[in-house]
Amino acid sequence: METSPFFNIKDIKITGCTHYPDEVIIETFELDKNSNIFSIDLDRVREKILKLSWIDDVKIKKNLSRTIDIEIIERVSEAVIKNEDLYFFINRDCYVLDKKDKYTEKSLPIIKNLEFEEINIGDKLDIDGLIEVIVIFNNLSEDMKKTISHYSISDGLNISAFTNDNIEIIFGNSENLAKKEEAVLEIYKLHESMAEQQESTKEENENVESENSKDKNNQLKIIDVRVWTKPVTTP
Repeated sequence: METSPFFNIKDIKITGCTHYPDEVIIETFELDKNSNIFSIDLDRVREKILKLSWIDDVKIKKNLSRTIDIEIIERVSEAVIKNEDLYFFINRDCYVLDKKDKYTEKSLPIIKNLEFEEINIGDKLDIDGLIEVIVIFNNLSEDMKKTISHYSISDGLNISAFTNDNIEIIFGNSENLAKKEEAVLEIYKLHESMAEQQESTKEENENVESENSKDKNNQLKIIDVRVWTKPVTTP
């Protein structure tokens, strides 16, 4: 039967694959429509297709109608690692799915300050605290997300977010996140209000330059809400 043309594959149907065209999937496990359905080693096919970075699992079924059904289950990118000048997309299991030269959206948290000598697509990175970053990002309000440019993970798994004007917000972890966000927004809005008042009342005179320098030194730099009932600000 393995050599009979009567059992040649009639069709290959692929579902669930959005990151690769069907041709890439078929070529990856070396099948064509002239292959005999009984000669296919499904374990070998599965092993090859799982090497693709976006593929989490694959189910392959042979049918008596000489067709093969391939169901692809893809990984989902949930964070972006900025390493040097590149942006690497990873899932919650720390698999590197893709890379880009630029990333200007805010649909995923960008994590900086992690040091890797080299990152390749398909690698599994060792990132303690990644899940906490994802949980924090997914549970922040849209208003809060708009103010944040990136995140960092420091020793002791302390998670920090940095605003667009470079204020560090130390969340610590995702516990009591709603209360922590409420405290941050209250402090942040007060800071913005005071900054606007200072700007509107500033006079253009010979002391403006020195006043600007003084204001910059007094700018809010850190909001620590690890203990949300007692937030700490610097300066």
